[in-house]
Amino acid sequence: MNFCKMNGAGNDFIIIDNRPFGKSESELSKLAAHLCERRMSIGADGLIAIEASQHGGDFRMRFFNSDGSKSEMCGNGARCICRYGYENGLAGEVQHIETDAGAVVGERISKREYRVLMNRPSLIEFDREATIWDTHLGCNRVYKCDYVELGSPGLPHAVLEYKGLRDIMTFAKTEMKTEAGLYSTGERRSGNMIFRPENDERVSHLREIGRAIRNCECFPKGTNVNFYEFTEDGSVFEATFERGVEDFTYACGSGSTSAAIVLALRGKLAGSECAGGECGTGMYKQEMNAVHTARLLMRGGELGVRVELAPEDTDRCAASVERVYLSGPTNMVAVGRITDDELLYNVWQLCNT
Repeated sequence: MNFCKMNGAGNDFIIIDNRPFGKSESELSKLAAHLCERRMSIGADGLIAIEASQHGGDFRMRFFNSDGSKSEMCGNGARCICRYGYENGLAGEVQHIETDAGAVVGERISKREYRVLMNRPSLIEFDREATIWDTHLGCNRVYKCDYVELGSPGLPHAVLEYKGLRDIMTFAKTEMKTEAGLYSTGERRSGNMIFRPENDERVSHLREIGRAIRNCECFPKGTNVNFYEFTEDGSVFEATFERGVEDFTYACGSGSTSAAIVLALRGKLAGSECAGGECGTGMYKQEMNAVHTARLLMRGGELGVRVELAPEDTDRCAASVERVYLSGPTNMVAVGRITDDELLYNVWQLCNT
């Protein structure tokens, strides 16, 4: 079986073409759990299987997290699969992708940059309270989260502002001068930021908070947890604890989209209005809407989100969101053939029992 390894702003995926194999959901789940295990196999945040279109799209995308659980959709995965589809002759400059959360439309901006018209939110609820046990403090803490489900059935996201997030995840400038040598192992450079090692005590504490919110009973089907903080230049620093990966990932496209939607509805993003009839070109051509844009920075790089709200709509609900676009880089890391002994001798046997 051939595969392609891709990443979108550090969110990495294994892509296989399931059309000639016809592997079932159960088989794909077991395949994902094995192939996505880092060090023991290829390693990735998730597996994407390409299947034949069922509703007139170019093809269908099925997504499985690294633990084998099925997910409704993945924003960065969708951007990567759009590039894969274009470069392998499955789609043209505009890609129509079917997902379990609804149809997604992609567009090639350049060789590496792709933009997708994301699924609209089916549910938005502000200030949902998540009560968790904080092991560091030895007491319960209540976090107010804005809850977003993208698509239908909805991909769940809890979005919350976290003061000091950037200091927790990255080096301060003074620290870089005085203590950089202490953090030389495991650090990650992204743009002009240097990220702390993932086992740093402050990062580990935040991971515990993310894990507790992800499993909080106030989110019946679990949730991705999107922490954010505004930076001095108006961009948004973001970190996501992902359901199914059960850890922080380098980026989360649907999480970045959910955060931008919440911020747009709360009036925290710079906005403009397309005036007079139709405006824009390509995927951006539309009637007059209030347009809000967000630049999101994370461990894997940078993503852009454009949120279009219905004009003069003050309800701040899911129906207020007319369109939302996610854009950013893709990287086709490698193509090859799966020759994993453990897979051949164990996983396939499990799949056939």
